[in-house]
Amino acid sequence: MMESLSLPFLILLAIPMSLVGVFVIFWLTHSVFDSSARIGLVLLFGVAVNNAILLVSRYRTEATLILKSKLGKDPELATSLFPPLRRNCGGSDLWVLPAGERVALLKRAVARGSRVRMRSILLVSGTTIVGLAPLLVHMNDTADKDIWENLSLATIGGLTSSTILILLVTPAVYTSCIRLGWQCRRAAAWLKRKTYRRAARIEPAPDLG
Repeated sequence: MMESLSLPFLILLAIPMSLVGVFVIFWLTHSVFDSSARIGLVLLFGVAVNNAILLVSRYRTEATLILKSKLGKDPELATSLFPPLRRNCGGSDLWVLPAGERVALLKRAVARGSRVRMRSILLVSGTTIVGLAPLLVHMNDTADKDIWENLSLATIGGLTSSTILILLVTPAVYTSCIRLGWQCRRAAAWLKRKTYRRAARIEPAPDLG
């Protein structure tokens, strides 16, 4: 449950990460954030969110592979409601493993997922930045900036910051959310046991007369 609630948050977190770079590059270049720069935000948010989706999806895939190796069966098929269907597993499902190795396996899944997706994320962001870089070259000597210059500034600055922050912040936030979900499960199980014991203690004895 906690993982399902945290996934949209992790993906949308890429938007403020990209806005950091937009603010910095416009501040350094003393450029005006006009309507063309706002158009660049549309392109920027699409690429940044896509990178976050790729990264989080790989974390879930790595966790599923670990479960399959440890349990000796397909966890997506075993935990589904109906046999023909499959349920998408993730880091929260590592809860079924022993407590002593649960955290280490989660960190392994996140580390391997980041390493696998790093190349794809860097390629997508890098090729976009390189493709937009020629738009920053002045084609005339006038003081007015071309409409494409602010568009490319917004996209390049945002992609640079989002790429760096996604690879650094998202793994830590994902791990923290999963461990918080485990703490909630542990608290819920303790409360359930306590409620059951209290109900059994006050249950009246059967009438034998």
